Amino acid sequence: MRAPQRRPGLVYREGVPGHSGTSMTTIDTISTPRSKLSAVSRRLPPNPTYPVPAATRQPRGARAARAAQALAAALASSAIPMACRAESDGFGELNGPGRIAIFALAGGWLLLTLFLFTMLRRVRPHTRYAASGLFLAAPFLWLAVTYSWFAMTEPREFTPSATATAMHTTDTPVELGGATFPAGSRVAMLAPDEHGDAPQPAAVEADRPVALGALSIRAIHRVAGGADDTYGALLAFDQTIDGWPCAAISDMDTVLRVVDRRAPKPRLVSCQLARTVTIGSVAWPPATVVRRGRKGSWTLFWQASTFSQVERAKAFSFDVDSMSGDYGAAHQLLSWSGTLHGDGEVSVADVRFGGDPAPALAWQSDGAIRVTGRGVDASGAPVNCVTVRMTRTGPAYRHCAAPAADQPASAAQGASR
Repeated sequence: MRAPQRRPGLVYREGVPGHSGTSMTTIDTISTPRSKLSAVSRRLPPNPTYPVPAATRQPRGARAARAAQALAAALASSAIPMACRAESDGFGELNGPGRIAIFALAGGWLLLTLFLFTMLRRVRPHTRYAASGLFLAAPFLWLAVTYSWFAMTEPREFTPSATATAMHTTDTPVELGGATFPAGSRVAMLAPDEHGDAPQPAAVEADRPVALGALSIRAIHRVAGGADDTYGALLAFDQTIDGWPCAAISDMDTVLRVVDRRAPKPRLVSCQLARTVTIGSVAWPPATVVRRGRKGSWTLFWQASTFSQVERAKAFSFDVDSMSGDYGAAHQLLSWSGTLHGDGEVSVADVRFGGDPAPALAWQSDGAIRVTGRGVDASGAPVNCVTVRMTRTGPAYRHCAAPAADQPASAAQGASR
C-alpha cells in the first residue's frame, strides 16, 4: 500500500488503529498549528458528504465587491440631500473656499467610512454595517451632543427671542449691561422659562441720562439673537465711540459690546454717523451706517433713501446716491463701490451712460475708479466700461472691458450672440 503524501508544516501520528484494525497515519490536529490546518483545508476539494455550513462562509470575490458597491451607492445617495440642504440653509452663504472645504471634509469622511467598511470584511455582516454606520454618523452625533450641552448650560444663547414682560416702573435700581438705572425707571423683564433661571431685565429706559462707562445713555436693551455681552443703546446725545461720531437717534440702535459689566468699557459694534466723515477721497455723510468687522476692520454703508439728510454724496469726485466700503484698522481703504447719481443720462468723459440702471462705480487696487453701465461714445459705438485715474494734470480716462458680473444684461446677451 502506497504511503500517503505528507504536507510540510503538519504533525502526523503513526500507528493509529483504523476501523478494520489496521494501523494508519493521521494528522495530529492538536499539535498542528491552526493556520496550517486552515491552509490545507482550503486546498482540499470540497466533500459533498459533509459540506461547509452556509453560516461559516465568508463573502468573497464578486459578492464582496457587490456589497461594497451597494454601500458606496447608499452613502452617496445620502450625501446628496445633505449637500442640497447645506446649499439652501446656510452653507450656500459661504464663499468659494469655505464651501470647497466643507465638501472636501464630507468627501474625506465618506472615504474613511468606505475604508473602514473594507477593513471589516472578515467581520459578521451585521457588525460590519453597524460599525460603518456609527462611524459615518459620528460627526452628527458630536454636533448634537455639543448643541444639547450648550443649550442646557447657556439657554439664553439659544433662546434669544424670548418674550419679555410689558414695561413697568421699578421701585429699585436696575442694572443692565453695566449701566445702573435709578428707581423710577421703566423696565421690561425676560419671561420665565423652563430652565428656572432668575428673572433678568430685557430692557430699561429712563428720563435722565445714565452712565455706561464713558458714555451717556437713556435706554438699553438686549439684542435679539446677539451674545450676552451685546446690547442696543439709545445715546443721550451725539458721542464719539471708537473714533466714530455716533448719532443719538431712535430710528436705529447704537449697538455696543460690554465685556466686563463691573468696569464697563463699551466697544462699538454699529451706529449711524452724526456728521460727515471724510476718509481719503470719500466723504461719508450723516446717517451712514458703521459696523465693526473682523480683526479691527470697519464696514460703512450709505444710501440716499435711508434716514439720509442729503440727496447725494461725494466720492472720488463723483456724485453718488449709494455707496459701501471696507476699511482696515488704520482706516486704509480695502474696497469701495457705489452707484452714480444722475437723472437720465450721465456723461463720463466722451461716454454717455443711460440712467436705468444707474452706472456702477468700483474702486480698484491700483487707485483707478471703474465705471460700468450701458453707454455709447461720441461715434455711437457701445461702451460699457470706463476707468478714471486721477493724475497731477487731472483725470485720465480710458475705455476698458467690464467684468462679466458688472456687464448689463443687454450687453451680456449681445456679447453671447
